[in-house]
Amino acid sequence: MPTLNDQTFTGVIFDLGHTLVASGTQSPRGFFCDLFGFEGNHDFLEAIVLNFHYDSPEDIIKALRFHEFEVTDERAKKIEDYWNFQLAAPKLLEGAEALVDSLIERDVPLGIISNIWSPYLTGAMNQLPQLFRYSRTVVASCRFGEQKPHPSLFEGAIHRMQLPPHELLMVGDTYSKDVLPALELGMYAAWYLIRPDKQVKHLANIVMGKSPAPTFAFSHLDELRAALG
Repeated sequence: MPTLNDQTFTGVIFDLGHTLVASGTQSPRGFFCDLFGFEGNHDFLEAIVLNFHYDSPEDIIKALRFHEFEVTDERAKKIEDYWNFQLAAPKLLEGAEALVDSLIERDVPLGIISNIWSPYLTGAMNQLPQLFRYSRTVVASCRFGEQKPHPSLFEGAIHRMQLPPHELLMVGDTYSKDVLPALELGMYAAWYLIRPDKQVKHLANIVMGKSPAPTFAFSHLDELRAALG
């Protein structure tokens, strides 16, 4: 069984975006807020985009119009273009494939929990087909109807992994959405500090003892692969 910082566990659950894949482009949240002229976050719009499965851009356009968002022909064309772009946008982060393959070779049970919309999920599946084939569970917000850090996503994944929380390691890049909810449910957590500038508040709280520390923190996926003894 894998070990990490002298802790032994059985299975590993991965986040996807900025953990195994990234696009380096505007997020769906940012795209749709800009499209409709909203400053900052818009929780209802974000839920429409991330919490439901769509088979095509036409499906999400219908959903937005149903909820009385003004989708002009120009906006519809931008949505269609962005959808098609997102299908090809996910690119493997350095070390992702080697990490996943090493765990599969060792027969380590794997799973996925991700806040993700439909086309980007398809793109991620094309980048890491072996992970999706091998995983015991894929808990994606666009299929599940809820987003991290809601505990129901983690509880659902734990149930489908058929392992107790203390035998599972969560790997993700966001403290509030990946690390903390995993720790609160009794899982181990490996924190990928790929964007430390976005995690300054959480880093400070850990140093000051206000928030629990992750089981392991790393800045490159190769570090995690080497540490999983």
